[in-house]
Amino acid sequence: NSKWGAHDGIVLNYQAQELSKASTPFFSMLLTLSTHEPFEVPVATPFNDPSEPELFKKAAWYTDESLKNYFAEVKKQPWFSNTIFILVADHGHRLPLNRDYYDPKIRRIPLLIYSPLLKSEFIGLKLNQTGNQNDIASTLLNQLGMSSENFEWSNDLLAKDRHNFAYLSLDEAFTWVTDTSSLVIRPNGRNEHDKGSPTVALAYLQLLFGRFLSY
Repeated sequence: NSKWGAHDGIVLNYQAQELSKASTPFFSMLLTLSTHEPFEVPVATPFNDPSEPELFKKAAWYTDESLKNYFAEVKKQPWFSNTIFILVADHGHRLPLNRDYYDPKIRRIPLLIYSPLLKSEFIGLKLNQTGNQNDIASTLLNQLGMSSENFEWSNDLLAKDRHNFAYLSLDEAFTWVTDTSSLVIRPNGRNEHDKGSPTVALAYLQLLFGRFLSY
């Protein structure tokens, strides 16, 4: 019922219903889409301006509201108290601030780990590390006391000796970000950077593709 599929509220409600019939333990995931263009939502929101930034806020409000309703529902399930929920975006957006497409700031994404199983010292904890989605694997497995050695490219967000960085691949460029710098490298030689050096980024990329081609 939307350009990309079903509205978030419908999808979240469907998953909640399906999980009520699932046997445990289970692994389940879904992809929301209401915060993707054209930002269509089926309900009224506090954001009614037709401008693109306001449409983005409108869609984000709807997704948040859908998540609130979702958690209110799944909290009633017997498996809720033994479940880990991970909310993470696949990519960021230039809106609502109309940032430049190559600005690394538009690639920033939310990552939320929520569970009744969280230790008290992790409740409300905000991490400032710079990382990627692939870092979730080792972060979660190490906290569960399980081996993460199969996830060679995963960098535990809670590791005390962690080197903070993020790698981003675009169609015509790639970006390397640390806590103090950012670098955009393009094949045509036009690089854009803020205190960044391409040496480590190029070494990472060389190793990454070398490992891929060796499989």
